Amino acid sequence: MSTPKNHHFIPKVYLKEFANYQQHLYQLYKSHKNISIKSTSQICYKPNYFKLSSLEEHFPKNVNDLYHIEKTTFAKHENAYSKLVKKITHPSLSYITISKYEVEYFLEILLTFKRRGPIYRQEIISTLQRKVMKFNSCSIELTNGCGNNGIRKLNWYCSPIP
Repeated sequence: MSTPKNHHFIPKVYLKEFANYQQHLYQLYKSHKNISIKSTSQICYKPNYFKLSSLEEHFPKNVNDLYHIEKTTFAKHENAYSKLVKKITHPSLSYITISKYEVEYFLEILLTFKRRGPIYRQEIISTLQRKVMKFNSCSIELTNGCGNNGIRKLNWYCSPIP
């Protein structure tokens, strides 16, 4: 698989469901009060948006590519989404069955699509940064205990965050 440069925070497979037969959408520029026609490849992306900054030793063993998120994780979701949407929206004339697992996985994929967006992503980052700051303001006291088979005692002391 080639290295993807333009990472879509709204996946093309999702955008295609709203596009016309030529795979075009209408894009509204609120600031210019202008509407233009764009292909699904031309909108809702940022270059290298999901590229890992480095390969850390604490990542799972299968993460060995800076583009792992885009090429592996999101590709799996997008392929499954495409199959499930076709199953739901293009049923044959016979009765269709969708398993509980498929419904749950479909909802998980939709939530993942939402979390990929810049606004939601920034909220996640801000929340994690606040939690890290709170954790950094704590100190840990670890002592050896004599009772209970030498179980250690762990005390947390946290100072309030301004």
